[in-house]
Amino acid sequence: MTHLREQLRCAHGEYRHARYPGDLANAVLPARRTGSPWPLILGGVGAGLAAAAAVLLAMLARPAHQHEHDPSRPSMPLVKEVPLKAPRFQWTIPTIPELPGLPQLPRGMRLILPA
Repeated sequence: MTHLREQLRCAHGEYRHARYPGDLANAVLPARRTGSPWPLILGGVGAGLAAAAAVLLAMLARPAHQHEHDPSRPSMPLVKEVPLKAPRFQWTIPTIPELPGLPQLPRGMRLILPA
């Protein structure tokens, strides 16, 4: 049992002290951009302007088709008119009474705050 225990300790020590020979981050990750962000910004603005120009050109190239009104041909109403029935109940909205204890302005006077 001691021989097996000695092998396990040795393997455990080798495992704990194993290191990658070099810089793993530089080997795996892409290089960081150190340049200016302006080319990326100008490229995005240029792509947006190109898309806007393409939409505008498509709208101007094919104008909307307009139908002319022919008075000899009767037009059909889009909505069918339905007569309204008289309401079964008469609803009234109560008015709010004036509060006698609050100071009120005369009807013709406006409240102007000092500047």
